[in-house]
Amino acid sequence: MSVWSLSKLLKAAEPVDEDIVKRIVQAVGLAADKVDLAALGADLARPRMSADQSREMSSSRKIPPSKRMGHAKTIRGHAEKLFSALSSTHEVDARFEFWKLILSRQQDEGLKALTEFLLFLRLLIRDADQIISGADAEIQEKKNAEKLLESSPGIARSLHLFYPLYNPPETVSWIIAWELAPIYEKHFRRRATTSTPSQAAGKRTPRGPFVQFMQADQQHLNLFPGEENPVSPETIATALARTKSQREEQALKDDGVRKLLQGES
Repeated sequence: MSVWSLSKLLKAAEPVDEDIVKRIVQAVGLAADKVDLAALGADLARPRMSADQSREMSSSRKIPPSKRMGHAKTIRGHAEKLFSALSSTHEVDARFEFWKLILSRQQDEGLKALTEFLLFLRLLIRDADQIISGADAEIQEKKNAEKLLESSPGIARSLHLFYPLYNPPETVSWIIAWELAPIYEKHFRRRATTSTPSQAAGKRTPRGPFVQFMQADQQHLNLFPGEENPVSPETIATALARTKSQREEQALKDDGVRKLLQGES
């Protein structure tokens, strides 16, 4: 896999064009003046970059899963140690002195900057977990394929024609539930949910503003090119359902970090 250069990374992180953001907002059924377009465009740059990186990882030249897993574990370990050291409930007096020292260098942003740094560390740990999980699944799939090839070479060759080398649905689900859903909730002030019509309606396709938001993102940001209907209403509903409890648990942890830094019980 080709390594992303700094210039390429900076280019990918540029905010989404305001005209495109307007079209996405309008697809949800809101007037453009109801949303901070610049802030939304900046936030939408992350999932767009994640999708770009995932496409590169899907090439035949991608980094072996064992190396990806090892690198992610190293990063996760360092981030966990730093987070634990900064937010530990032990040695309160020593921690208080540390925060006073840091705050003296944060004249304007102060507590907000520190809170956001701890939340950044949590996101870094979560991203590393995703890489580790994906790499582990890929290693297991390869082992299973090798066993199948040894036991039934004919069947294995036939299945290989239909089995993808990369698993786009997992990447799609992650970007829907962990990246775009929080962005939607932050800027539109609504829960990222879907609704399914009753049995009497006949066609029970999931629907709702978040479905419209996701489909507009796919259309205007071209997140998953070459994949057939990657953000169908059913895919969106499934992604949200699978991660609902995880997101709620993560929100509680993040809220605990904020309360800790703000001196609340």
